[in-house]
Amino acid sequence: MEAPENTLQSFQHANRTGVDIIETDVRITKDGVILVCHDQTFERLCKPELLPHLKAKVSEMEWNNLESTPEFKQQMPLHFAGLRNSQTAYERAEGDQSSYSRLEDIFAALPKEQVIQVDIKDMQSEEAVRAVLHLVRKYERESTTIVGCLSQRNNNLIRRLNPRLPTFLTYEEFGLTFFYLLSGLLPFVSLPYDIVPAPYLTHDYMKMKLEERAEATGLIKRTSYLLFLLAISIVNKTANGLFSHLNKRGIVTCYWVLNDDEEIAHVMNATTVQGIMTDRPSHVKQFLRSHQ
Repeated sequence: MEAPENTLQSFQHANRTGVDIIETDVRITKDGVILVCHDQTFERLCKPELLPHLKAKVSEMEWNNLESTPEFKQQMPLHFAGLRNSQTAYERAEGDQSSYSRLEDIFAALPKEQVIQVDIKDMQSEEAVRAVLHLVRKYERESTTIVGCLSQRNNNLIRRLNPRLPTFLTYEEFGLTFFYLLSGLLPFVSLPYDIVPAPYLTHDYMKMKLEERAEATGLIKRTSYLLFLLAISIVNKTANGLFSHLNKRGIVTCYWVLNDDEEIAHVMNATTVQGIMTDRPSHVKQFLRSHQ
């Protein structure tokens, strides 16, 4: 990690680095603010003594009525870290951004030419979808913003409200696409999405999911983690033909999240995806230049 995650500071850093696409997660607060935030709560990233309701969901907080915005911890724990990626937390430096950004702040500050992919984490919130699309229109970013949600219902809503807006696929659509591939129907089927961001089973991602499984309760939920990891492994080993086909159709393909040099080199040499998502844009750009 090269800057505090999901902040205007980190996106400006990525923009200066020259990345093709900036990806971010967003959630809606109780008073309708679209906050750039991955987690359901502020607990992982913020100082507990500064926000009494730290474990409350973002959707339950009135952002504009908070006495003070939640301040990040000095050491911010990272996802996708701990095995290959020895960095397990981002150490905030003097001058680093200390709290969350709104999506509106991001749209206002970054050049319109910078492509931004927005992942709406509120799976059941139609309000969140409408609020994000409003900001896209307000800042005239329809041609350079990709919007999606893993909820099929919300993804369908995005496409219905703004058919011109690029979207990414859901897990349901990924499974259906794989069926079309195996049945030989894929060349004849119209596909509703513009980008395929697929998970890659890195050592760090597996570690994170196994830790989540250890904390899960119930046999069904614990088993679902293993089945999910198995499915990702199968996709990673068999998807080259699918990705090649999608690339030819103008659909962008990429894997997330890769931070380890060895794993990045493997994806470069052994897969047909067009790009990778990373938390280390300047490092990865230098790595790619040295291995071309």
